[in-house]
Amino acid sequence: RVNRKVLFNGAVRPACNDGVIPANGLLYLGPWLCDCNLSLMGTLALCPAGDFKFEYRATDSERLETLRKDAARVAPFEVSGLDWATCRGNNARSACSGAVVPDSVEKIWEYTPDKPLKHSAPTAAGGLVFLCGDDCKVRAVEAATGRLKWTFLAGGPVAQPPTIWRGRAYVGSGDGYVYALEAATGEPLWRFRAAPVERRIMVYGTLCSTWPVNSGVLVQDGTAYAAAGIIDYDGTYVYALDAATGRIKWQNNTSGHLDKELRKGISAQGMLTVGQGKLWMPGGNVISPASYDLATGKYLGGPPGDGSPKANRGEDIGLLDGRYLLLGGRLRFSATENVVNPGYFSAFRIADGGSAEKGIDLCQGKIPPAWDQTRCVMVNGRFGEPVCYSLAKVRQYLDRGDPKSQVESEWIASGVTGPRLRESDAVSLAVAANAVLVIYETPVVRDRRSRWTLRSLDPGSGAVLWEQRLPSPVLPGGLLVDRDGRVVVVMEDGSVACYAGKEAG
Repeated sequence: RVNRKVLFNGAVRPACNDGVIPANGLLYLGPWLCDCNLSLMGTLALCPAGDFKFEYRATDSERLETLRKDAARVAPFEVSGLDWATCRGNNARSACSGAVVPDSVEKIWEYTPDKPLKHSAPTAAGGLVFLCGDDCKVRAVEAATGRLKWTFLAGGPVAQPPTIWRGRAYVGSGDGYVYALEAATGEPLWRFRAAPVERRIMVYGTLCSTWPVNSGVLVQDGTAYAAAGIIDYDGTYVYALDAATGRIKWQNNTSGHLDKELRKGISAQGMLTVGQGKLWMPGGNVISPASYDLATGKYLGGPPGDGSPKANRGEDIGLLDGRYLLLGGRLRFSATENVVNPGYFSAFRIADGGSAEKGIDLCQGKIPPAWDQTRCVMVNGRFGEPVCYSLAKVRQYLDRGDPKSQVESEWIASGVTGPRLRESDAVSLAVAANAVLVIYETPVVRDRRSRWTLRSLDPGSGAVLWEQRLPSPVLPGGLLVDRDGRVVVVMEDGSVACYAGKEAG
């Protein structure tokens, strides 16, 4: 009002007929009931920023805490190349495992926490299955028995599963910290405060930092990468830390405000991946995907324009065929159920200069594809069955750059019972060495509940090899294959079931 200048913030939007409510020193924005290309959904309250210094530079002396005297030494913990040691199995986020799944399985154990909670996706390494969730706890469960081995209590909810590297488990927490734990015991080794200051607000019903580390932690070549923040307006903070000691290698504290006057830029809106010497992150509705130089942390993309929403907002990202970024899926803070529009996944060729070229839509829906070196399996649409494509043909389609062309499928899994009636809807995918694993939801006639099923499909034909009824609704993405071929499924209520061959049971 002082300068008589209009500034635009497209991160949030109140309902069309409601406007905003200024009261008791805050500005309240009610929920917009569609999704209209926003980054944040729900009711928000903004307070004056005053003279807050958003470009707050971190130092080891201020941010890094060593939590054990011998933090450099960890108990032996064997990690195999077949382990599902990070979110979606690997840093490419392909949901692919080289392990062999048995020809037939049975449920060998079920783990149920003390009270219902929302788990993240799981990881598995060294004979343990790692879980975390909105109760702020990290759990390690024995993969062979389902017995709880250890727990660790962080200072906030943990949105992404632990990443396992050289005997250590790394998590980012809603309290604004990155934690390094001893993988064998859960003992804390060190923690690093990624948030610029200690500040707490309610974030969707849970007390969190204004800058939670919801990106998870990616570890590559001895460096741990993480990002803190909710929305660009409040600042985005990206770090590279020494994975053994937690010491800062580089930091980027400016990419949230690429336009300082509008305070618009990149938001920390998803997990991380790496490709062609760059760190990539879903960046919200203004710039996404966002890229940083892997060695220096320099932002490599373009400006935010007028700050209006224009990007794919999905929280899932991965590296397809070493040359394409796959970006899309659910919004970071959206509901688990498909209650609004189905979303979509786009593929972006990585340009020589570090930016991503214009994306090509690959499939609709909120279920991330899964792929290995020869095939890519997708669920196209809000309701659908898995479709398998040759990775070579997908590559040809992307290289042509013509979204009107089509990719011929290798097979479509059975499940369609009519032109508009589908027997089952796939909600999670994983690719093993000898099978494609799918979680299905099947509506039951005259029943408000659905039936949930785990199926193993032949990777060459899509034929069903075996199936198992699941005890309750499944968390989307709550599926993995451990190095011994056990299939682990995480339910919406926080329980976990493991399926393996009869000899394992």
